[in-house]
Parts: sequence; C-alpha cells; structure tokens
Amino acid sequence: MTTKKVTITDLANITGISRSTISRVLNNNDKVHPDVRQKVDQAIEESGYQRKSTKVKYEVPIRSVTIATLVHVDTPDHYYSNMISKFRDKFRQMGLDAHLVMLTPEMSDSQVLNKFSDSECVLILGPELPIIANALKSRGTPVVLVNGFDSDMKISSVSLDYSLGGEMVANYLLHKGHRNIAMLTAQTRPSISQRTYGFEQKAKELGADKVTVVDILDICNKLGDATLAQSIRQGKAGADFGASKILAYILDNKLFNGASAVFCLCDRTAISLIDELEKRQHQVPRDLSVVGFDNSSIGTMITPSLTSVGCDYNTIAQTAIQLIIQEFNTPSTTAKRINIGVELFERKSVIAFEDSKEFATV
Repeated sequence: MTTKKVTITDLANITGISRSTISRVLNNNDKVHPDVRQKVDQAIEESGYQRKSTKVKYEVPIRSVTIATLVHVDTPDHYYSNMISKFRDKFRQMGLDAHLVMLTPEMSDSQVLNKFSDSECVLILGPELPIIANALKSRGTPVVLVNGFDSDMKISSVSLDYSLGGEMVANYLLHKGHRNIAMLTAQTRPSISQRTYGFEQKAKELGADKVTVVDILDICNKLGDATLAQSIRQGKAGADFGASKILAYILDNKLFNGASAVFCLCDRTAISLIDELEKRQHQVPRDLSVVGFDNSSIGTMITPSLTSVGCDYNTIAQTAIQLIIQEFNTPSTTAKRINIGVELFERKSVIAFEDSKEFATV
C-alpha cells in the first residue's frame, strides 16, 4: 500500500498553525517563537513529514571569512556594528566561521598584510585600503570591498547607492516646499562625497533657490584646528564626525545661509545638530527641518524622531557574501561594482515649509 505524502497543509491542519509560519520553521527562521517551533517539530516527527534538502545557490568551498575594518565598531548603534552583526548571522546560517580583524591607521602595510596570512577570503568594510586590497588579490586571496569601491575597478565591491540617497533627500525637501536648503558634510571618504554630490546636483537640477554645503573639515581648517581635522579623517572624532565641536561656530556665523532644512551626512551628525539647536531654544522641525542618513535605531527614539535614509542590512550582507564566493569560485580580472538601493524613512523632524517658521538665523 502506498503511503500518502505528508504536506505542509497537513502539518497546518495537525497543528492549527498557518502554512506561512510552518514554512518559516522549515527554513530555520530565527523569528519563530520557540513554543511554536517545538509544536511544529513534534508534528513533523509524528507525521513522518520529509524535509526537503536545502537548495544552495552557490557552492561554498570556504570554511571561514575574515572581516577587516579601520572603523571603530564599538560605538553604540553604529552602521558598521549593525553590518558586522548581519554578516555574523549570515555566516552562521551557512556554517562559516567569521574572524574580525580591527586595523589602525598606525599599522604599516606589512603589519596589516600579516593579519591576513591565514585568511581564505577577506571582506573590507569602510575605507577602501586599495594597497592592501590589491596586495591580497595579487597573492590569490579573494577580496571584496563593502561600503566602498575601487576607483581603478580592480577590486569588486558592494555599496549603497549613496548618490541616489542624496538625490532622494533633495527631491523630498523640495517637494516639501523648502527652496533654501543646506547639507552638513565631512568629505572624508567616497561614500560621503557621493551623497553630498547627489544632494547638491539634484537640488540644483530641481531649481532650488539656494543650496549650501558646509564641510566640517573646511571649518576645522578655518579655525586652525588641525588636531580635530586629523581626528575626523582617522575616524576618531566620534560618530558625529566631530560636528558637536564646531556646530556652535556654524550657527553663530549663520553658515547655513538661512536654510529652512538641513541634510546631515549621518544620523549622529543630525542628532548633534538637533541638540545644539535645542540649547539655543530653537525647535525642530518648526524652526529648522533636519534629515539624517543611516536610519539608525537611535534616530527613531529621539524627539522629534529623525527622518533618515537607510537600507536593508540583510541585502548588503547577502550580496557581499555571494560576491566573495563568486570571487573564490571564478577568479576574474574584471571587478564587479554592485550598488544597493536605499529608502527614505519619513518621521517627525521635517515639516512642509509653509508650516514652519523661517529660521533665518541659521
């Protein structure tokens, strides 16, 4: 006699649990409640349900991946902390070991390369380190840049579409009626330069009356603060890129040129701006609308909650892992550059211009 094959529908009828939830259990989704998972597992065992073998999109001939970064990742809610966490989760799902290598600007190239002597493949997060990346590739170690790119197109990379992010903010603010807008930036790396360029060019294209770009490094130079400038370039000035130390000067000297909205290079910079405005009894967004970048969780907890541009960290992690495996399986002299789309998350830190009080003192 032929035994009827047990299906997911049968499991749903046995347990009273939806097919979609049972599918999550079968796919080892970690968001399923343990009690639900236990009930489904018990039904699977008692019914004789046969799990399908997992389909692997890419052959995984490696056992471990080295993640390297120059960026301080111990800052709470930092972009790279979130990214490393997602990589760790993905590697665990794939049965791979992850090794984190923290680099410092003081290390020589040879010292850095020695850190990778036993690495099967390397993901470099943040600053591109072109000399190191090319040296690794030359000795046959697959390497992929994450949140950066190789201007010579020799090293494959995965990054957010930062130019698009800047364009989205400019488009959003102009559609909100803001004609005089500004950006607070710090041109320390390509990813920031791209969002600055995208914002400025799109604002001009859409006919903004005035577009002002204030660079924190330029302010440091104007103030003769070489120490702070160097600290910012080395990533040691805090998560707000040293903004808290120079915002008083910017506001005192009205460097935003009467803008009604300011786009900040990251959420922490935006939060520092909001804090400085509050010290001066100015309200966001009534007196000035503020937009950040990163969509960090801390931005959702402040008052007002921060409008920001962000991404799906899982997509970046998955794409980078797939790319490093491709580099391992089929080495190529042609680099791949993959841009991941971004999204604007509207919250309470921006209002339409007609609803705001023109903040000409900025």
